[in-house]
Amino acid sequence: MIQFIKEHWLPYLIGAALAVILGFSAAFVVGIVGSTPDDVIEEEVQSEEAREESTESLQESLEPEASSETSTE
Repeated sequence: MIQFIKEHWLPYLIGAALAVILGFSAAFVVGIVGSTPDDVIEEEVQSEEAREESTESLQESLEPEASSETSTE
């Protein structure tokens, strides 16, 4: 078996190169087709920023109450 591979190394090399090229090409195509569109990403970022802002404002409004509760005890 090894002797056969040694005699026919060029087709094995070409086959391995083609397999690697096809593998990377398939991964690239799946990455392009399956990726999230830019407009959807932008919408998600905007909603996350709005959520963070509302959370920060809620925390700021609750901080004075928390400090007054601990000082009365």
